[in-house]
Amino acid sequence: MIARWLPRWVWRWFRNDHHWEALSFFRGVPIFQGLTSRQLGRVMMAMQRRPYHAGEILFEEGQTGRAVFILKSGKVELSRTSGHTRRVLGVLTPGQMFGEMALLEQMQRTASATVLEDGEIYLLYTATLDNLIHQYPNIGVVLLRNMAVMLSALLRRTNKELDQRARAA
Repeated sequence: MIARWLPRWVWRWFRNDHHWEALSFFRGVPIFQGLTSRQLGRVMMAMQRRPYHAGEILFEEGQTGRAVFILKSGKVELSRTSGHTRRVLGVLTPGQMFGEMALLEQMQRTASATVLEDGEIYLLYTATLDNLIHQYPNIGVVLLRNMAVMLSALLRRTNKELDQRARAA
C-alpha cells in the first residue's frame, strides 16, 4: 500500500540489500562514527568500490596520495623499504582503513600497499571528499574530528613504543 506513494527510485533504494549491507559495514569503520544514516549514505555514494587480486600493488612508497582505502574483504600488506631492506609494517583485514594521510594532504606515500588475498576495496578520493565537505560541512566536521582522534591514538601508540625501546636499550 505505502509503496504506491513512494517514487520508484526510493522504493528501489530501500529494497536494495547491497545498500543496507554497505551501510552496516561502514558504521563499523572508525572514521564514520557519529555520522547519521543520511550523511553516511552521502559519503557512500561518493566512494568507489573496486575488486583487487592477490599480488596487485595498490600504491607504492613515494607516490602521491590521492585517496584513502577501506578494505571490504581480502587482506592487504603494508611495507616500507629502507635501503635494500623491505620491512612489513602490518597486514590489514576487512574494515580497516589505510592511506588516510591523503585526506589531509597530498604528500608522498610513506609505505607501499600490496594485496595479499583477493577482495574488494572502497576508495574515497581527496577531491571527491573536498567536494562533499564543501556541500555538506557537517559531514566534514565529523570526519575531521574522527581523523584527529585516530591520529592522536597513533601518536600515543608510537610514543609508547619509543619509550619501551628506550627502556630496553
